[in-house]
Amino acid sequence: MTYSIYLALALATAGRATPEATAEAAPDLPDILEPAWNRIHALVEGLRLGPLSPLAAAGFEKDLQQATRELGRLVVQWAYNHLEPAVGQDWPPTVHCEGSRFRRLTRKTPQQVGTLFGTITLRGGATGRGRRRANRCCSRCAGRWA
Repeated sequence: MTYSIYLALALATAGRATPEATAEAAPDLPDILEPAWNRIHALVEGLRLGPLSPLAAAGFEKDLQQATRELGRLVVQWAYNHLEPAVGQDWPPTVHCEGSRFRRLTRKTPQQVGTLFGTITLRGGATGRGRRRANRCCSRCAGRWA
């Protein structure tokens, strides 16, 4: 994992009391995963009903790898986005990183983060010292999060 992933997780869990306090008005995990499961099911059925050959098996494995990677990406994105409390008042007002203090914004802001499964969008409370740095947690991350 890169530094930005560790930092995003640390910031997302700062001041978190219980997982029950993190409920958002977002879809549940089964609803998010349903399209990915349907894709995997369609791939398996396509292999079972079609003619079996080495080329068909190789295509099935390649497509299944992509589908399971997307499934993993959806799970990671949903899990990380549900680590923080949904309400900004439940967040700690400041975050300390590498000896500097940063204030938290009162609204959730999207951040693109690279993971093992691909790029995900985290919707968490950003930190910054002022308007110029509103979406940056520290100077080391200045170019990492858009």
